Amino acid sequence: MTPVQLVRSPAPPPPAPAPWPTTNWLVVAPLVAIGLGILITVHVRWWRSCRYSDSERAFRRLASAMRLHAGFRVLARELADAHGRATPAALLLSDAAFREAALKLDPEPGSARARTLHRWAAARGV
Repeated sequence: MTPVQLVRSPAPPPPAPAPWPTTNWLVVAPLVAIGLGILITVHVRWWRSCRYSDSERAFRRLASAMRLHAGFRVLARELADAHGRATPAALLLSDAAFREAALKLDPEPGSARARTLHRWAAARGV
């Protein structure tokens, strides 16, 4: 039997090509982050639009146009509940409905709700 001689190749074989191009994450990562941000924004806006009824959406637009802060917005919802028939948007537009609802709401004297209600009534001249 003769010994087996190992044959040394002149150079190692070239590396196999990747099945897909290599990714430059410094370029792709910001694009992925921007895309995710857009998707999240669109999803949240869709979820909020489904959550509010048409009257609630109208009220939010009116309150935004009238530049009312959140205390007035919460109070308008409570006034609408106290009134029973009027929507929050109607209370923003109708002084008579506002006066009727304010009489029915009857907040505790000195509370934040009472101060906000009196400040709003004074601003509207009711």
